[in-house]
This record gives sequence, structure tokens and C-alpha cells, in this order.
Amino acid sequence: MKNIYATLLTGTALLLAGVADAQSINSPKTNHQASPAKLTAPGVVAHDVVPTAARGVLPPNDGCGTVTFEALSIDGSLTFTGDNTGATEDGDFEAGSGLEGFGPCVWHGFTTTECANITVAYCGTTPVFGNLGAFFARTCPATDADYITYTSGNFTDCADLNGTITWLDVPAGSYYLPVLMDLAAPAVGPYTILVSAVACIAPPDPPANDDCANAIPIDVDTWCNFQYFTGAGGTESLPAITCNTFTGDAGDDVWFSFVATATDIAIGAQGADDGDGNPNTGYDAVIELFSGACGAGTSLGCADATLGNEPEEIAATGLTVGATYYVRVYDWYANPWPNHTFGFCVVEGGGINIGMEEHSNVADWSIFPNPGTGVFNLQYSGANELATIDVIDVTGRVVYTERTSLGTNHTMDLSGLSTGNYGVRLTMNGVSTEQRLMVQ
Repeated sequence: MKNIYATLLTGTALLLAGVADAQSINSPKTNHQASPAKLTAPGVVAHDVVPTAARGVLPPNDGCGTVTFEALSIDGSLTFTGDNTGATEDGDFEAGSGLEGFGPCVWHGFTTTECANITVAYCGTTPVFGNLGAFFARTCPATDADYITYTSGNFTDCADLNGTITWLDVPAGSYYLPVLMDLAAPAVGPYTILVSAVACIAPPDPPANDDCANAIPIDVDTWCNFQYFTGAGGTESLPAITCNTFTGDAGDDVWFSFVATATDIAIGAQGADDGDGNPNTGYDAVIELFSGACGAGTSLGCADATLGNEPEEIAATGLTVGATYYVRVYDWYANPWPNHTFGFCVVEGGGINIGMEEHSNVADWSIFPNPGTGVFNLQYSGANELATIDVIDVTGRVVYTERTSLGTNHTMDLSGLSTGNYGVRLTMNGVSTEQRLMVQ
């Protein structure tokens, strides 16, 4: 359901291409529509590159090789101005890479000396730029192996509806910042860009039950009375299990133990919402049950049947009364939601009955083939209506999006995505539902 990538963000939407963590580097893309790291204003469609011969006089900073790096201090800012009229792509991107064909750009550069969260704001640019380069390159020409895509972006923070782009946890170093020219967006002419930096937020200390040896003992109850815990600061104890055919990320797993009071025991967990009121998003709990000693335990089963902050439940049978069992819980996503909190309970008997009602239209659509490669079909049985389709990787980032009038059968070309598990979120009339997808 989820993993990371390079981006095409349309309004609130993006298309990412392969990254491994908050500072990660992208993998190749093969076509312009799936080209990495563009922030595109609502209603604007990405366009093909204008032939170099049609552009006329070159701007002085047309090539990335013209860049002079300026120091960007923590809690400081830089203002870059210029005019991208007549820009070319000549010498900017490694030949044969996924970045080739990204589009004509002019360039600026900055250097940081420590980890920073960086914001790039086009506020004040007139006319408003409708398509923005949204990545930092570490090399010139830029390569697939060495660029950083943005974390988030919008066209609402600037009062004049220009774009604002944010990168989190950017390592110290020197970076090339592209200013994309797109005649049709439009995104051409004079621009003003404010680049600002704040210090990275240090991760919290690991929770007390970060490893099995320090598992928190839980009493077996007669009903599910959730106790609340956090995975914030958790570190991986064991690789994520493949559960319900999908493999998430166990980078924040935490541990619990209980002494069986019956042969049938139910274990439940429910993650916190991410604040949008939609149960299909938020902390996506995965549960795994072990017998035996820590470090040498046997996995007895797992639960990953629901999405987002909907509840998960293991109904274990055949347990030994008086024996100690261990349970680990982690968020399916690699990057945490704003709230790491989840409820946890252990109940005597074969079930907990903590289920939540599904949205009525969750069964109205499906994706096939699943697993599959390249092109997927989204089949919808409801009435033709406007919908937003988001594909989400294991880090919780949207890696593909589109706004479309959804008919009976809709084709999605996901050939730019790396192999892995993803979530597909369908939003119609303000209601979102999500299903898992495996890309091979």
C-alpha cells in the first residue's frame, strides 16, 4: 500500500518517484506526465517541453553550471529573483535519466551547514506561476541518483495564490534550486522566491516499550477497555511482517506482553486519526502475536485487515493458560502521522467487537489487476461523478493523484512507481475510502 517517490503535485495532489526516507533520493521516471518534482496549481495540466530552438535569448542563469551558492542559515532566508523567459534544459539533466525532459529551467543555489526544514515561497511573483520545479539537486547536471523531492506544497499560503513548497529534514549540503519555465501553465517571466530554513525537529526519545525485553504487561480483561500508548520515537525491532498480502514498515514498533487466562484471547489495537475526520487515514495499526521468549519467539499471527485508524483484531486460539505471550504494534506507514497514539487491549474470548462501520461506498469500487504492473483499472459501480484519486506510499506521502470524472472503468498509468505496496484513496463528495494496491 505504501513506499516513496518523486512528485507531480496538482493542486493538493502529487506524483512521486522512488525515495527511501525523509532525505531520500528519487528513482527514474520515463515520461513527462510522470516527471518528478513538479508542483502544479489547481486546474493546470502539465505540458510537454517546448523545443529549445523556439526560446530565443538565454537568461544569465539558464544552466545549473552558472550557479553561485549562497549561505542559508538556520532561522534565516534568501531571496532569489530573476526571469526564466527563454530558459532551456541544455546541460541541466543527465542524459538518459528520468529527469531528462523535465522541462526548461533557470537555477539558483544555496548551502546549509546543518539539517534543516526548508520552505520555498513564490509569493509576489506576477503573474502567478502555475507550475513549479519542486526538487533540490545535489549535482549538475542533475541525476536520478541524487535529488530530493519536496515533502508538501500548496497554492494557498501565499495571499496571491502563488506556490509554497516545503522540504523536511534536508541534510547539510549545497543544493541547486530549479525554476521551471512552462509557457502553457503559465510559468514564465519575472519571479521572486523566498527560501527560508528552520532547524530540523529532533526525534523524541524511544518509548519505554521500544523493544520486546521491555514489553509493557497488559492485563487480560473481559471487555476491550483501551489503554493508550504511543509509537513516537520507536525504532524497528524486527522487519515488518507480510500480513494480509501487504508489507508495511515496522520502523516504530513497540511491545506488550500478557499472561493467557484462557485458551482463546483477542488482541485489539486502533490508531489515532490524523485529524481529517476520515477513518481511512491516520495511524494504520498492524498487530503481531508471538509465543516464546523475546528474541526467539514464534510469530503466531498478525492483523492488518483495515485501513487508516480503523481497528485491528487478532482472535488467537489454542493458547496455553498461564503462558506469557508478546505482541508488537506498529504503524503500517514509514513516516508518522501527526498523532502516534493508539489504543490497545487484550480480551478473554474469541472476539472484541470493536469494529467500525465502513463507508457505504467502500465496496463500490475495486482495482485490478492487483497485484499488477504499469497500468491499472479502477472499476466503479456508482453514478458518474467527479472524484479525486490519490495513491499513497508506505511513508504516507501521496505519490500520484488525479481529479477526474469517474465512470465505470478508469485507467491509471502507474508505470512510474517503484515496486511495493500502496494505498489508493478515492474521494467523492467529501467522503474518502481506501484500498490496498501492490505494484510488481
